[in-house]
Amino acid sequence: MPAVMAPALMVLFWADIKARKLGVLSIAASSYDGRVKNKEERLTWWQLTRMWWIQIDAIGLVLLGAGWALVLLPFTLYKSAEGGWENGRTLSDLSSHHLMRFILQAR
Repeated sequence: MPAVMAPALMVLFWADIKARKLGVLSIAASSYDGRVKNKEERLTWWQLTRMWWIQIDAIGLVLLGAGWALVLLPFTLYKSAEGGWENGRTLSDLSSHHLMRFILQAR
């Protein structure tokens, strides 16, 4: 594994050295105090949390995870379900994913 990671680590260290020479923020110096020049620019804990949730699109990640779960769950449960694929619940689990996808795309 270290041999596979070596190119990525070399690029990161190279970028860090280049940033230090240019006088910009380095990769290692990521504290919030170092990034904010004025005390008035500082955000509250709630504002930072809200900003991060928007940047990572937390609602989209939850919906994506739910969609994958709805797709993969029937394939996992069909062996233990009575009747397998002929069971109505197994098929309804699979079709609920498609219904959710249709509703969310229609928005």
